[in-house]
Amino acid sequence: MTGTISNANAAASTLFLGHNGESWDFWLIVSVIVAAAVATAIGVTTAGSIIAHKREAAAAEEAFSRYRLETDKQIAEANERQKQAELQILQLRLPRSIEVEKFASAVKEISPPPASYEVLYDANAPDASFLATLIWGVFFNAKWPTQQSAGPTPLKAPPPDILPYANEPWPVARGVSQ
Repeated sequence: MTGTISNANAAASTLFLGHNGESWDFWLIVSVIVAAAVATAIGVTTAGSIIAHKREAAAAEEAFSRYRLETDKQIAEANERQKQAELQILQLRLPRSIEVEKFASAVKEISPPPASYEVLYDANAPDASFLATLIWGVFFNAKWPTQQSAGPTPLKAPPPDILPYANEPWPVARGVSQ
């Protein structure tokens, strides 16, 4: 009986959590297979995530490139419009002028010249004197007869009796009551 008990103790001492080595080998193999399946799933999902992100990044880069090209085109058009507006503003700031040669050739074609001419300008206009001087110079060089020997003269205010409404606001002059 002592030998049997010692065998039972020996057999019991080889068990771990109630399982023998063969049972533990089985569960080791099963857990390695499950771990391999999980590792494969992790690898596949990681690869899928990387590929999807790369494709999304490429699509976003392409969309950004198209947006940038269109925006650059719009910026270039806006810059061109700005340059044209600046040129128009500059032209508005410059004094009015005429093409003297073209005007002189047109004056030479008028025959016979008028009996006499006079060039007058509005003294309130900042560039009127310059423009009137150009016009007067073309007529003078074309030998048109004039009483003006010193160039154009500014207009004088009309006599008060010529414009009956000059001293009243126009609604009062027209009979409209306020």
